[in-house]
Amino acid sequence: MGVANPCERYLYWFSTLVPCTLGAVAGIGGGIIIKPVLSIIGTLNVAAINYLCAFTIFSMSCVTLALRARRKQLDVDMHIGIPLALGAVVGGALGKYLFHLVKTSFGSPALLSAVQSGLLATLIAGVFVYSLRKNVIRTHHLQNRMIIFVTSLFLGVIAAFIGIGGGPFNVAILYWLFSMDVKKAVLNSVFIIFFSQLANIIFTICKNMVPDFTWAVFVFMIAGGIAGGVVGTRLSAILSLKGVDKIYNAVLIVVFLLAMYNFCYYYNQI
Repeated sequence: MGVANPCERYLYWFSTLVPCTLGAVAGIGGGIIIKPVLSIIGTLNVAAINYLCAFTIFSMSCVTLALRARRKQLDVDMHIGIPLALGAVVGGALGKYLFHLVKTSFGSPALLSAVQSGLLATLIAGVFVYSLRKNVIRTHHLQNRMIIFVTSLFLGVIAAFIGIGGGPFNVAILYWLFSMDVKKAVLNSVFIIFFSQLANIIFTICKNMVPDFTWAVFVFMIAGGIAGGVVGTRLSAILSLKGVDKIYNAVLIVVFLLAMYNFCYYYNQI
């Protein structure tokens, strides 16, 4: 599967740079924006987009965590982060399995995609309302590791079923259940995304489900993910908590609009 010309390679780079920069700042990963954008470009199939997105987001999370560790700013609560990461990995695997079961029972791929997009739009709208009202909603200090694991597993199932990494939900849950400020929630979300994307890549390789793709596109997308991690980490360092919060809310609006666009598009294909 080839790319028409060198200009398209840079288009792939830019299409991953911007979402990964936002992902490093807002803790959303970036795949939730990259996937619909790459679908619009239209030179890769869905399997290739999913696989390359996983590597891209994984590279962004690696760079972000490495830069934070080097600056001694890796403020990840392992008591919370480890069970959350494990829950996201297990939940992600279960969510993929559930998706394949449901996929075989749906007569129309467009109907399934419309359901996914509609569910995503609904959940993002709920997260956005919570984000706007979070200052008047009581937060918690959850410590029970089993409850943390089960909560993350449930979120992982939902995120994998609708085809995203779960970043928008991670940040909201980390704020609500663990009383983290937005910057700490973003960093812990990137920590969770690191493990969930790593598991996604390993699962795809072990199941011999690696799709055909062009190595040039792979390199340019990874380069965009790395650059996004670097730029996003630097932006996060200079932004205030309020600034990061505004970017997070802006990203939620963009994701909601993309989900609604996809819902309308696939609904018309039914």
